[in-house]
Parts: sequence; structure tokens; C-alpha cells
Amino acid sequence: MQEHIDERVLSRAYSYDALGSFVAMPLGQILYGPLGDAFGYRPVLVASGVVYLATVLLVLSSRSVRDLRRVEAKERVSV
Repeated sequence: MQEHIDERVLSRAYSYDALGSFVAMPLGQILYGPLGDAFGYRPVLVASGVVYLATVLLVLSSRSVRDLRRVEAKERVSV
């Protein structure tokens, strides 16, 4: 992330990334119990896997993501 985002907005990008992670985990924990009770745990987990796979394939379908290359270090700092 820090190789491709301007240093001036990097902390903001990290904040949004962390916010998404910290909000998604408790929401999932809150929702999966009632969803499992209503629809059965196996179907909910299978549906989650399918949604996750579809999300990954959708992201990978973007050429800009597939062609993203590592930025070479201009110089290494030795201590």
C-alpha cells in the first residue's frame, strides 16, 4: 500500500483500511449467529465463501490490479 499511495495521504488510506476491517469483523460476528439460526449454518458459510470468491475474482478482473508491480527501492538505508 505504501508503495503506491502518495505519502501525504498514506495515513488517511491506512485509517480507512483499518476502519473497514474493524467494522466488518464485529458486524460479521453479530450477523452470522442470527443468519445461521434462520437459514442453517452450512448454507450461510457456503454463501459467504461464494461471495468471497466472487469478490476476489471481481477485483482480479481489473487490469490495474493484475498489472500492479512492486516499486523498486531507490536506495537502501544501512544502519
